[in-house]
Amino acid sequence: MGLFKSIFRGSKGFSAATNALLAEYVLPKLNEATKSEVRFQIIFIMRAGGFPNLTEESIKRRFDKSPREIQLNLIALALNDLGIEPGLQNEFWHEIRNPFLPNLYNDDEVAAVQLRLANQHKIHFQVSRVPMLFDRFI
Repeated sequence: MGLFKSIFRGSKGFSAATNALLAEYVLPKLNEATKSEVRFQIIFIMRAGGFPNLTEESIKRRFDKSPREIQLNLIALALNDLGIEPGLQNEFWHEIRNPFLPNLYNDDEVAAVQLRLANQHKIHFQVSRVPMLFDRFI
């Protein structure tokens, strides 16, 4: 079943690229109250992911030091948990169990997802290379 599922859902890199691009698309549309909920959910996710004693400050520091693709996938996890959809028809958040995995993000897969989104939704954007700060999403 795992192989069959991966054929239809794509690779982990494809899923991570999709989440990053969709989060990049959704993030500017969120109001400050929702962004605050997302921040609290990221803290919950980090603690639930095996680090229950992490302080809020250490979570913020780790987020701030992470590449933007990782940040966006954490945001996508939080948005999914909060029931916030990607905002494009027939798009959904992909399951990424560990956005911190090395070599998860591949420029070719990001380019393929960008092309797919451009063809299907007529939108053209990319993941910024500038990391965000936890307390100030876009």
